[in-house]
Amino acid sequence: IAVSSMVWCSSTSKSPLTGRNLFTWTWRKSMGIVLLDDVREFMFDTSLVKGFEMGILDFIPKPINISRFNIALNRIEKENLPTINTNQKSKQSIEVKHNLKTEKIILSSIQWIEAMGDYVKIVTPKKNYIVLSSMKKIQERIPEKHFFRCHKSYIINIDKVESFSQTMIFLDKSSIPLSRSKKKIFQNLWVNH
Repeated sequence: IAVSSMVWCSSTSKSPLTGRNLFTWTWRKSMGIVLLDDVREFMFDTSLVKGFEMGILDFIPKPINISRFNIALNRIEKENLPTINTNQKSKQSIEVKHNLKTEKIILSSIQWIEAMGDYVKIVTPKKNYIVLSSMKKIQERIPEKHFFRCHKSYIINIDKVESFSQTMIFLDKSSIPLSRSKKKIFQNLWVNH
């Protein structure tokens, strides 16, 4: 299930943290904001006009009508906001067995993964992890949005790529081979990343 990056704000007279206050504190251009509010408050509130000028996607008056709610969802989908796969939302790290211990590796710290026979070497700036796994199995455990198998023996973190040539990908102070068959796919991926 993919969901948009959005915040649903609701204001109540009892709470000092109203939807409008929350909006001014949390708003980013990559986030969709939908306000839920009392109809009477909406009719006389000029700050909502300012909210629309700032980028609020929609306003849903209370009590919430399901068809009106669906209209707001459709607006959010049309905005093409970044999506988060809810199955991978909590997947900021992976657990691996290394040196007879289970360790957690933060995905964003992985620079590349290298095949070593029945093992893989996961390279991070602080430490290298030798893990009993095939490349296929480890590739299934990491998000393909950020990782790319550039060669039969290498998976790279796309966010760590500094540059590339016809046959190599350069990450910080290391170079990783780029397979001829993967070159075009990588070029398109890197340009659009």
